[in-house]
Amino acid sequence: MTARTHSMPRLRQGACLALALALLTALAPAAPALAQQAGSSVPNALQGFARNRDQPVRINSNTLEVRDKDKVAVFAGNVVVVQGDTTMRSPELMVFYEGEAAPM
Repeated sequence: MTARTHSMPRLRQGACLALALALLTALAPAAPALAQQAGSSVPNALQGFARNRDQPVRINSNTLEVRDKDKVAVFAGNVVVVQGDTTMRSPELMVFYEGEAAPM
C-alpha cells in the first residue's frame, strides 16, 4: 500500500473536493432522522449542510493524503469545511469515494 502526502495536481484535488461534497450532501438528509431516532435534544450538526446543498464546499487542511487503492482521502490538521453559512471544524476528515481516479 502506497500513501502519498505531497502536493497533488489541482485536478485531483478538485476531484477529492467534489467527492467530499457528494459525501456531505448524501449524509445531510439522513442526519435529521438519526437525531430524531436518538431522542436527542441537541441540534443536528449536519442540518446546515442540508440547508446549503446548492452552495460549493470548501475544505482547508494542513495535509491531504489520497489512497487511490483504498478509495480514501484524508484531510488532516485544522480541517475547516465551509458550505454557505455553515462551518465545520475537525482535526481530521476522511472521505470514502467510488469511481476511477481523475486523469492527471
